[in-house]
Amino acid sequence: MKMQIKIMLTACVISFSTVSAQVVTQDSMAVLKNAKESTKIQQSINDHKLELAKLENKVAEKTEDLNKANQRAQEAAESNQDAAGNLSEDANDKRRAKKARKAAKNAESAAKDARKAKESLQDLNEDIEELRSKIAKDEKKLIELR
Repeated sequence: MKMQIKIMLTACVISFSTVSAQVVTQDSMAVLKNAKESTKIQQSINDHKLELAKLENKVAEKTEDLNKANQRAQEAAESNQDAAGNLSEDANDKRRAKKARKAAKNAESAAKDARKAKESLQDLNEDIEELRSKIAKDEKKLIELR
């Protein structure tokens, strides 16, 4: 009889300790899972911030390229206008016609380069804004996890 009571008490103690251990283990696993997710999000934020810094450093370069391209386009347009004016004085002069044609091609090319420089700067600014929104989104997730 005493032996049966001891066995029953031992079985009860083991079963209660197993249930308690499972709860702690599940809680620990949830904490570890959140910590893992938090670390992953923090790494993503850091990667995005590094990329953002690189892109922001390129803005000044792209802006300078745009200004130079606009200046070349303006100079080419003025040269084209001068060549066209010279051609209008003597429309039958082949040399002046050739210079006017060449100046027009140069002006067209310079204008195209200026448009490309403008689009490149716009694309860069869009990429920067996209990265900033990703960073904000990830920081919001990180706050929710903590």
